[in-house]
Amino acid sequence: MELVVRIVRFVSDDPQPGIVACEFMDAEGCAHTFIDKVPVFTAQNLDAASFYPQPGTAACGVLARWQDARGRELVRITTARPIEIQSTEGLSEFVVLPTQFLNTQRQRMTEPFIDLSAVEIRRTGFDGGHLYIKGRGAVGHYGLCDVYAIFGSRSEELNFDNQFRGQDLRITAQSIEVTAGIGVTLWGCHIVKDQGSGPANTTMQRESLLEKLVVSLHLNAPERQILGAHSVSAKEIAAIVKRLLETKGVFPPNAKPWAPGETVFEGFFLVKQPSGGVRLAWQRHHPINPYILADQGSSDFANVDDAIWTFIRKEWSNGIDGIGLSFSSDT
Repeated sequence: MELVVRIVRFVSDDPQPGIVACEFMDAEGCAHTFIDKVPVFTAQNLDAASFYPQPGTAACGVLARWQDARGRELVRITTARPIEIQSTEGLSEFVVLPTQFLNTQRQRMTEPFIDLSAVEIRRTGFDGGHLYIKGRGAVGHYGLCDVYAIFGSRSEELNFDNQFRGQDLRITAQSIEVTAGIGVTLWGCHIVKDQGSGPANTTMQRESLLEKLVVSLHLNAPERQILGAHSVSAKEIAAIVKRLLETKGVFPPNAKPWAPGETVFEGFFLVKQPSGGVRLAWQRHHPINPYILADQGSSDFANVDDAIWTFIRKEWSNGIDGIGLSFSSDT
């Protein structure tokens, strides 16, 4: 059996392939946390640069089933088998609802948007550091159901937190996951419209979409419709790269210089230097073995903007995911 969990944060790179924290609620609403290696909970390649929360499962065995005085069907499970998984409190036996086992269907979102009412903000993690949306909406042939929406970028998540005033929402997303007895989860969602829509919200949405484009190098069809252009200003892209570089210290966020035993990040990347300048580096791996560094090089820039513009022209001279960059009015 597979217990559905939410992977809420990345804990450590050591040991490889990394450690993550997962959360779930038992039948009485008490939260429990597992901390273990990434492959224990998902086949996805997660790291510190990944966006959280992420869907996951924990393998478990069933010890007993019964109905309580309220008529609820309950299931006692153990996570001590088939592999040993313990909570942060040292527990491996839990009482859960039968709807908490994996019975999901995940697919690309085909509806242009979904309207949500009764919208509320939910938070995950020990520190409440990430948020997602819960609301009610009609989703295709599933009809009216609970909808959980996970944002497509951290910046959109933070902007929404600052601007949300309890209004109804219209949203789009990259994919839909349907879990029997729980509801619909939308992954990579963006706000299309709300009752407070205006120039500020439009700008926020555009910046969030462009950030997703430069980080993931992809926008889905509904997101492209929202962006509404076959090309974007390279100056806009440069501003987003600069903000992410200042925040993360490296761009792209998942890039890093190769070290023995690690896979080689391929392509150009920017790294802030202690001196205040920026290093533009590049790497490529062996054509057969991605753990072997085949070639590398770098150039140092005293001016951050010069480094960013060189990166953009080398890496995205032909655009990003079919979206062209306009350099006509840029430096």
